[in-house]
Amino acid sequence: MAVTRAKDRLILSGFSDKVKAGCAAKEVGAALGLDGATDVLTYTDRRGNRFEAAVRVVPAAEPLPPLEEVFTPDAVPETGAALGVVAGRPRHSATELMVFARCPRRHWFKYVAGVREPAVDRSGPEWGGAIARGQVVHDVLERIREDDELDILVDAAVGRWDPYSPAPDTEPGREYRDALAREVAAVRTDPAYRVLDNAAGRRRELEFIHLLPGDDFLQGKIDLAAPDGGGIAALDVKTGGGDADALKRKADGYALQRNVYVGALEALSGVPVTRFAFHFASDSVQVGGPMTEDIRAAGAEEVRRVLQVMGSDAPALTQHPAECRWCGYRKVNWCAGVPRTSDPD
Repeated sequence: MAVTRAKDRLILSGFSDKVKAGCAAKEVGAALGLDGATDVLTYTDRRGNRFEAAVRVVPAAEPLPPLEEVFTPDAVPETGAALGVVAGRPRHSATELMVFARCPRRHWFKYVAGVREPAVDRSGPEWGGAIARGQVVHDVLERIREDDELDILVDAAVGRWDPYSPAPDTEPGREYRDALAREVAAVRTDPAYRVLDNAAGRRRELEFIHLLPGDDFLQGKIDLAAPDGGGIAALDVKTGGGDADALKRKADGYALQRNVYVGALEALSGVPVTRFAFHFASDSVQVGGPMTEDIRAAGAEEVRRVLQVMGSDAPALTQHPAECRWCGYRKVNWCAGVPRTSDPD
């Protein structure tokens, strides 16, 4: 038997004298003019090329043994115990954990159900959403090497992360890009930032994958990290601003992100994180400081707790009503949200 790449159909059959309606192999052989134990089949392809194929029929020396029964319905095992599967994916980020901490319902829509959040209209005098502005600033800080690259890199980053912003040849577009360039310049010239950025062995936009017990793992990118004596110092750049109290509240809101980054740095490097700060670009202010063993242990426990409860219960509504203001799921009435109160955040 020869098997080639059959473009239409391939018929396989054995020869038999017991088939009442005729043997398929004999019928095909007769149609092709094959009548002997050894024969030559001559054929021509569509281009007129002539070919010959030798055909040999090899009789079986003895009858084939009966098939051995290898399956019986009685041998099917009973259904095992149900497996508990956590809702959502095993890959997590600091952003995802913070979304869950702020609003379990929004987290469920985005990370468990996998439904893209409907866009929220952010047009108005303040061009660029907070996420887009942050992406632009981080993009430029990662790539910039010389000060004269600033304007070019800002314009390119706006095209990547905020393509619907005003065009660069319009007054609003120029103002938007100038404001972003000032934020980047303020970060780069800040003495506290420069100390870490100039340190030997420093890494910008340090990507990591932190494998956890079980199937979960954390993935992310740390803005800036550098050796600090026998440990590591790190910071994350934020584009928001405000007075001292407002920045302290914002930093507290990002504590879960800090805990994820600190845990990943320590797990992957084997040395402790000695300092961590959030650098607020608009105000050139850093909020943070030394990381003690107690702070690191409490942070690791918080990350573990959040991962444990994610997907285990029905998604609750947020305890922070201000979250509903910019929620796309609430905008299209997929979620009723909660009544707005005087929540300070």
